[in-house]
Amino acid sequence: MLGHDEVFAKNVIPENSQYVIQNIGIMGFMYFLFVTGVKMDLGVIAKAGKKHWVIAIAGVVIPHIIVWLVAFCIREFMDPELKKFSSIGGVISAVVITTFPVIYSVLRDMQLLSSEIGRVALTTVIISDFLGITVIITFEAIKQGESKMINALYYVVSVLFVSGLVIGGIPQVMQWINRHTPEGKPVEQKYITATLLGVYLIAFATDFIGAAIGNGPLWLGLAVPDGPPIGATLVHKSEVIMNDILMPFSYALVGLRTDLFAMSTCWSCLSPLFALAIMGFVVKLVTIVMAARAAPVFIDHTKQFEDYWDTNDEAVHNAIKLYEEVRTDCITMNYYTSVTPQRTMYQDICEIALLNKVGFIILPFHKKCIEDGNDFATALLRPGVQSANTNTLSHAPCSVGILACKDASTWGTLPTRVSHRMHRQFAMLFLGGPDAREALTLADRMVGHPDVSLIVVRFLASEYKGDNEGERKLDDGVVTWFWVKNERNDKVVYKEVVVSSGFETISAIQSLNESVPIDLWIVGRKNGINPTLLEGLSEWSDNPELGLVGDFLVSNDFDTSGSVLVVQQQVLRDQRASPWACY
Repeated sequence: MLGHDEVFAKNVIPENSQYVIQNIGIMGFMYFLFVTGVKMDLGVIAKAGKKHWVIAIAGVVIPHIIVWLVAFCIREFMDPELKKFSSIGGVISAVVITTFPVIYSVLRDMQLLSSEIGRVALTTVIISDFLGITVIITFEAIKQGESKMINALYYVVSVLFVSGLVIGGIPQVMQWINRHTPEGKPVEQKYITATLLGVYLIAFATDFIGAAIGNGPLWLGLAVPDGPPIGATLVHKSEVIMNDILMPFSYALVGLRTDLFAMSTCWSCLSPLFALAIMGFVVKLVTIVMAARAAPVFIDHTKQFEDYWDTNDEAVHNAIKLYEEVRTDCITMNYYTSVTPQRTMYQDICEIALLNKVGFIILPFHKKCIEDGNDFATALLRPGVQSANTNTLSHAPCSVGILACKDASTWGTLPTRVSHRMHRQFAMLFLGGPDAREALTLADRMVGHPDVSLIVVRFLASEYKGDNEGERKLDDGVVTWFWVKNERNDKVVYKEVVVSSGFETISAIQSLNESVPIDLWIVGRKNGINPTLLEGLSEWSDNPELGLVGDFLVSNDFDTSGSVLVVQQQVLRDQRASPWACY
């Protein structure tokens, strides 16, 4: 930049040396774009997910539209040369389109290339670059056609011919070189030299047709397969010379073409240009932030050992770790951390459940009681948890339970010795149907613990009026199996209650609650096989994911400090294993 000062230029950069600096600088840019193209993998475009496409398209299209609108509003204040549509398009594209070479260099310097956010950024910018090149070629065609429209047609045909020749023919040559290079051996020097000289030829060809001298080397780089042997060798052979010798001249070339001293004489004609540039940067940033992200992160702590613990969850992880240490003979814990928007959290839960053939998922209720309280009416609401629970119930590949803890303090601290075990009283409310059968099977497993007692109450309509006959037969089979298995078990009590309305059902539950303190209530989510059992209760429901009975159990109308587990059955085809999962 100082080269525009006459005294400095005369003593340091005389006119005859500027020609040399400019040509070497152009060579540096050519090889920089070529090497960047070699490092790019266009295959990621085919593998890119919806999120990458949304970010890339939004980051190119929306800023273009908004900045173009701004340009039309201030066009009358522009310099005559800048007023041209091709000039405005060129400025906007230069500001809005973030190229792969820029992002790759930044991520490399910040050591983020192999990180999750680095991979998302690189995939997105490759798509953005692909779209950006299309936009730039379009505006260049418009510029070529300003004098004669036929020139635009010649330009487009020439660009398609050269790019097609390079991207369609060069890969075949490179694959031939790879096949004729013995495994573990370097590529012959003649092939490397020919490829590096080819950079000049393709640069001349694209410059000749008006497609800009940098496009050719970039296309040639894209045509070279990344990785060994040819791609890695080309990068290794050229990077040092390019970065340490040629690129300094390239930066000098930028400086020589930037006349800061001339700006002071024409601020009025530059202000529209600055307005477009600033608006482009701001709109690009806001658009990308709104489209992204945050990028979801899923960590399996059995494979990844980085400390990615939220301080709010530290107590939970410590409790799980202690629970595992106390029960190493029967429990194995796997730790996962999912950092993702709540609306898509269920996808991680369902995927892990499917991959591990999980038999049961336990989710936390979205209302969390405040400390020293068991009132869900004043509980802390977590809408994101409710959304995740609802979606998991709809998409889970296995059975799901929602656990509502009205007073977690009643469960005490985790025991560290067998002598400190605490006896627990569980109650299972059986109204029939697949969810109730699943809940009974679960309760049967729980009562196998030496410190758990179980009361099972089956609600029946008088003379079975209104029952779904098919479902009742299935219920009879499961209940009979359960009772035959546990009739000699002193810790299990089974009783049947005949009711004729929802009021009588609630009265029976209230009576059970008053007769013995219950630590855990277990109930199916769906409302049984007979509407008579819950008649008149539908208007009470505030939490549909818990079902009518589950919603009553967590309400203020039911005075209990016991927790509530609401179970929904979901059958996974060809399921063999039945581990439990708790999220």
